[in-house]
Amino acid sequence: MKKLGLAHLLLLLWIAVLIFRYELFYHISQLVLSVVSGEINILKINPRFYDYLVSFLLFFVLPVAVWKIPALKNIFQKRLTWLNAFLSLFFVIILFAPLLSTSNPDLHYNIKKCKLLPPFSEVFIESSVGENAPADSDLYNYFKSEIINRGISKGAEYYNDGNANEGRRVIFIFGTDEYARDVYSRILYGTRFAFLLGLGSVTLSFLIAFVLGLAAGFGGKFWDNLINRFTEIFLSFPFLFLIIVFLAFFGNSFWVVVLVLGLSGWMGLFKIIRGEILRLKSKDFILSAKMLGIPEYKILLKEILPIILSPLLVNLVLQFGNVIMAESALSFLGFGAGEEYFSWGSMINSGQYYLSTAWWLSFFPSLFLAVSLLTMNRLGNTLEKVFNPESTK
Repeated sequence: MKKLGLAHLLLLLWIAVLIFRYELFYHISQLVLSVVSGEINILKINPRFYDYLVSFLLFFVLPVAVWKIPALKNIFQKRLTWLNAFLSLFFVIILFAPLLSTSNPDLHYNIKKCKLLPPFSEVFIESSVGENAPADSDLYNYFKSEIINRGISKGAEYYNDGNANEGRRVIFIFGTDEYARDVYSRILYGTRFAFLLGLGSVTLSFLIAFVLGLAAGFGGKFWDNLINRFTEIFLSFPFLFLIIVFLAFFGNSFWVVVLVLGLSGWMGLFKIIRGEILRLKSKDFILSAKMLGIPEYKILLKEILPIILSPLLVNLVLQFGNVIMAESALSFLGFGAGEEYFSWGSMINSGQYYLSTAWWLSFFPSLFLAVSLLTMNRLGNTLEKVFNPESTK
């Protein structure tokens, strides 16, 4: 990888997607033109189409932005390493999952033909009848007829009674599951779900820790002791019991899981913020700033925040990996966000019953989970070396 740059990898991926998914790009562009011309009422379009549309636009806008913006251009000109390669792959999957997936992840193919097919199996699928979902080549007509008002038939059986003589050959890259669903597409959307949920939970943890850390650091001894006791209560509170309580009151949903994981992960960040503020408050440059009459919020933003940002960023990255692992564990145990979301943990759970006959059901989501955790851990260690070179000596 010494002679390869990050831009080479991304350019190769961009060209590959453009070549292998050209039909999808063509039909999305046709739909956009139909909306612009007024043939399709934009208010009646199912929101799922906007997922395709946003990915479609970003696919062409981002390369131009990288080329025109010097800061982004410098980032993508860096030498290719295993770390930035995997980070880039996850980034591409999150943004372009609709373009990379070969089918609707909720789509049930003909279960008689497609149940538990091994990776790279090729099957001839007859054209769907009625309101079943079509192939990519029929996507234009499908979106015009089905995604308006009714939308994609969630979990509809992709089944034909044998009367139609048209169809297509489908290659299942990662095989199919027990309900004849495409594992590859489900893992792509599961990657997006895991990272978005991790981002939401870590952001919530950071906001709680930051507010309480400021209050404890600048609020005096009383508030410091009070918030510390409050934090210790959370540290001693059983995590599983907290999850069960929230699920019992609010049910399974994306935002409930974000809330649960966010509330369970702010304590360590709070300790870091509070400790750094108390340590810096006694430094000469902070005392001098106070004597000059500089307001405390300016001291915080200009003097304290840049210093505490480096250890905080490292811990946020490491906690991001912990949140992904925690969510997968919850989904494996049945406490996840629900069946409407594609979680690696739930895929591993369903695959445990077919380990001897369908190893791919658990292997591929486990592989993505392991690679994401190793990537986040490596990123955290790299940031620590950058911000604190003495730690490696």
